[in-house]
Amino acid sequence: MPHIPRFTVRLLTLYAGLWLAQALHAQSIDVTFGVDGQVPYGGPLANSQQNKGLGYNSVLQPDGKIVVAMDKYDPNSTDWFFYTYRYNPDGTPDSLFGDNGVSRLFVGDQCRNYDLQLETNGNIVVIGESRYCINGICGAPQFIMMRLLPNGALDTSFGQEGHLLTSHVFGAQGTFAIPYRVRLLPDGKYLIAGRGIGAKPFVARLSNNGYPDPAYANNGVHLDTTTY
Repeated sequence: MPHIPRFTVRLLTLYAGLWLAQALHAQSIDVTFGVDGQVPYGGPLANSQQNKGLGYNSVLQPDGKIVVAMDKYDPNSTDWFFYTYRYNPDGTPDSLFGDNGVSRLFVGDQCRNYDLQLETNGNIVVIGESRYCINGICGAPQFIMMRLLPNGALDTSFGQEGHLLTSHVFGAQGTFAIPYRVRLLPDGKYLIAGRGIGAKPFVARLSNNGYPDPAYANNGVHLDTTTY
């Protein structure tokens, strides 16, 4: 049997591994979704915001549509609105949601959408942070929570005209409080966790109308005593 150099054996092994990885990748990607299994920037499948942004979390609706919490942070732009995207099961923008698949809401000069949950009636709860700026000087990040109707419009029956702000949850001392995760409880209430007062962790339980549940912890909010 002829001797095969060790380098050749390694090279053949590498080729075999790459071929196997490519074959497995091809089997795991649904090429009927979007373009070859992906939703690309721009092009004919782009929504009103060209599919741009960072996706922090998503939920799958019973009808197969995909809702994504987006962050369009761009230090070179003044457009830091609160964004939520929705796609059809095939990856195309859902024209029935917001502006060609995008709910774009103003809640401050610098906003980021971190998480979302889908309610049984089709409403969408979103959370994140917002800041207000005056002459280029921006304040501290603030708690923001909103509820969207199934069409992406603001549900004005939630909180204060659709918004729930830092002062509604933490009072005047809630500066720098940022929610990172929200979960919908079986009774319709919301459980929210993130960075609270003094950069310490918090967990809050809110009623379905968007206000702290007084039956939970200290007026609806549990503040951890540990450091950040």
